[in-house]
Amino acid sequence: MQICQKKSTLAVLCVLFSAFFFATQSVFVKKLSLNFTSEALVFFRAIFSATVIFLWLIYRTEPIFIFKKKKILLLRGVSGCVGLLCSFVSIKLLALPIAAALAGCIPLFVIFLSPIFLKESLPKRALFLIPIVFIGFLLTLYDSHKIEGIKL
Repeated sequence: MQICQKKSTLAVLCVLFSAFFFATQSVFVKKLSLNFTSEALVFFRAIFSATVIFLWLIYRTEPIFIFKKKKILLLRGVSGCVGLLCSFVSIKLLALPIAAALAGCIPLFVIFLSPIFLKESLPKRALFLIPIVFIGFLLTLYDSHKIEGIKL
């Protein structure tokens, strides 16, 4: 029980750190987008990330190039690249709080994708929450329309 609780605590801390660092990244992307294209920002982020992870894997003496599920790795790479590029473009074109709020619709897509790809069952209360999350997304979009002049 104690180990499970430690893992849960670590998982929550990791999510919080992740959210903080992604928010920090968004601020820097917004600032750098005045001088760089979104594509260049994605490229430099990828180069930096690949270098850091490569060095970490060498330090940990982990096997680096084990490709057991090539199709899923390729789909993950493509979806990650397209998602990051779209995220950086939205940060460049919208006010940062609006772009961040709209990115908050990620859980809505996870709810639909996890049963398909991971065979995870959807809790009954999640079915009740889907319309609420979708309404929140629409309200954010409506507010951004008023603030940013987005054509719907």
